[in-house]
Amino acid sequence: MTSLNELSWAFPECTTPDGALDLAQLSHQLGSDEAASHQTVPDLPERYELTWASKAHVKQELRREPSLTLAPVNDAEPAFAPASNLAVRGDPVAALQVLQRPLLGQGGLKMVYCHLPTDLDQAYATLTLVRPLLRQDGCCFILCDDAAALALGRKLGDEALGGNNFLATFVWQPDEAAPLKYLLMYARANYEFTIGRLPRTAEANQRYRNPDNDPRGPWKVGDLSVKTYSKSCDYPITTPSGRMVHPPKGRAWCLSKESFARAVAENRIWFGADGNNAPSIKRFLSELKNHDMVPTSLLLPAAMGSLAAEQAACGTELTVTAALARHLVTLSNLSAESAADDAVLLIGASAECAQLATALTALKQERAAAYRFVVLAPEDVLTWLQTLHQQRALAVPAVRLCELVPNARSQLAVPLSAYSQDLLATLSAPPPGRALAALFAYLVERGRDLMQRIDSLELCGTARVYQLFDYGQGQIWFCAEAELGVELIEVVAAAPQRPHQLVCPDASFASDSAKINCCERATLLLGAEVLVIGV
Repeated sequence: MTSLNELSWAFPECTTPDGALDLAQLSHQLGSDEAASHQTVPDLPERYELTWASKAHVKQELRREPSLTLAPVNDAEPAFAPASNLAVRGDPVAALQVLQRPLLGQGGLKMVYCHLPTDLDQAYATLTLVRPLLRQDGCCFILCDDAAALALGRKLGDEALGGNNFLATFVWQPDEAAPLKYLLMYARANYEFTIGRLPRTAEANQRYRNPDNDPRGPWKVGDLSVKTYSKSCDYPITTPSGRMVHPPKGRAWCLSKESFARAVAENRIWFGADGNNAPSIKRFLSELKNHDMVPTSLLLPAAMGSLAAEQAACGTELTVTAALARHLVTLSNLSAESAADDAVLLIGASAECAQLATALTALKQERAAAYRFVVLAPEDVLTWLQTLHQQRALAVPAVRLCELVPNARSQLAVPLSAYSQDLLATLSAPPPGRALAALFAYLVERGRDLMQRIDSLELCGTARVYQLFDYGQGQIWFCAEAELGVELIEVVAAAPQRPHQLVCPDASFASDSAKINCCERATLLLGAEVLVIGV
């Protein structure tokens, strides 16, 4: 039976702040995609009373299949080495729609950093599309520039990510002369997430001293009284100077008489240098169960600067951003023990995303971590990355840069046994000379890894075949040249290592008869699945 926690994880927009389930919203969300594409979104009451003229239209558009796909910017290259990171140039909302299948196919996202767009439609669409991409142990940071945006960001975040998943608001001052910025932190599933702790700083350790030369090392005092009243813990204490002390009114000591006597015998009670102070507990630095610090909600220049100073290679122009990246990584529980598929999504301006990506690269090298980044920005991020890494004498990370292009969208044909000439006749052709665009459209459609290794072979003189390697079942060969003929199929069949799947765009065939002959010959000689696609 599905629990309320599972429903709130899957449908945060249907969960009220007090944890109840909004059945009307849930019923709407469970409606079929086919019905949603032909009907308008019903005018349901908004729990947070946040509405605007185009909200229903945005909801309806988010249910449609994207009309764009991805193509590599450097499509003149015959082959691509494997890349750890991805950058998409173009509208971030459109990019999020296109990347749903590929990112989910790679395990989802551990962390999202999003600069809240000023356009209300874009802000709502961005947060709505981000939520399903997050892993169950993931979290999202929303950067707001001013208090007005903070109020709006909180309402949008509560609706898109779930008010019960809100964790904290961090106040960030980049430098002493800059205005305040606000970071909203949401968990994907609050009941599954534990916020990370920050490493101890020298300033925090200086609060521990050792005025009595205790062999257990530095310590600081802690209050001996508690709010919870207990008659057995309400007793007078006589200080070494002879003064009698009682607990504050309405409070009691946290130790019983017997426990207090043992603590005095073990030199764990401090009465002041002259023995006349009210008793306090000595809390030793060496006995802390967790040496890391609980994060505070104030990220001021002094604290941020001290963290940034730990990175010796950090340039002055990146000091503040590098410190922010370190905070985000730590709060998200990304560390040297991170899983190999830990991915960080950065959405914002190109310069801002490039600086954060550079800081993450430095942290990755420092911690030997395995996380990778995906950048969505309106302009080219690679130029910024190359400049910043050159300034810091760091190796530029392996980034695959893609752009959004129109998608001549079509259905994928099934294996030849169910081949339909009528179906294939309706498929549209890719733009001339865009073989890699067709290949990447196929990868997006099938939710494949966009950063995998892609090799290129030339067969039958000039015909090019792209080899894909990382699917576990064997090789996939993508034939994207014009006028694909039986001769190429026979060469592929004679190769030492045959593909387990052969993918051919519809435009690669000169005629329908050539298409049928090639498909039949490939099935006979290769014994492999043949897909004819129209991307």
